[in-house]
Amino acid sequence: MLPEGTYNSPALPQSAVKIARVYRERNISSHALMVYGIGDGSGGPGAEHLERLKRMNSRGGSLHIKQERVESFLGKLKKKLQDFLPGKENCI
Repeated sequence: MLPEGTYNSPALPQSAVKIARVYRERNISSHALMVYGIGDGSGGPGAEHLERLKRMNSRGGSLHIKQERVESFLGKLKKKLQDFLPGKENCI
């Protein structure tokens, strides 16, 4: 499940707060996935998304947005799950 409930997040501060609030797997990992961008036609992030994320990070605070590829995020999550649930190598 996507913590924000969409693959088309506007990448607003309230998006990050909502993700932090509803993230069910927070006992396994303190990292959550925010999938932001323009539509589902491979539009990717727009300049406005990138600017919002830059501004959120420059304000400090407890929420830090790190941009990385989904594959990288899922690889790290898989390792966390393997540490949390030994013997469950194929859980993702």
